[in-house]
Amino acid sequence: CDCSTDFYTADCSVSCTAATTCSGNGSCDASGACVCSGNFAGADCTSCAADYFGPACDAFCNAATTCSGNGSCDAAGACVCSGNFAGADCNSCVADYFGAACDVFCDAAMTCSGNGSCNASGACDCSTDFYTADCSVSCTVATTCSGNGSCNASGTCECSNGFS
Repeated sequence: CDCSTDFYTADCSVSCTAATTCSGNGSCDASGACVCSGNFAGADCTSCAADYFGPACDAFCNAATTCSGNGSCDAAGACVCSGNFAGADCNSCVADYFGAACDVFCDAAMTCSGNGSCNASGACDCSTDFYTADCSVSCTVATTCSGNGSCNASGTCECSNGFS
């Protein structure tokens, strides 16, 4: 038998209209089930397919790839970074945090005593004539060592031969 418009199956017992049953986001197949268009999904095409977001299901976001594994996707398909990660794709650190996991705090003014800068791993790179991990020790060959030695990593003089 031929079914009336919007009725499906052999006995014409299943009703399906693209505009209502499929929410305007798909069409009806021969069994009366919705075949969703684009990135829409679900029995009534009101959900988005995996990794698609937004009202039109056209924003792609995958936490592992789009957010670099350092965040999640919000309802609009934008990354929400976790911990101290930042950036549109969560592949950088928030201010004053460093390291692969963005878990090392370094503020040049505090951590490096204002005498250095923070490097990519979050350790201090001391300015000239400053030493130790926090750049708090000053040592100059001309004054601290009286020109007769050199400054070592701890900021103390290592005298040249013949000087003490």
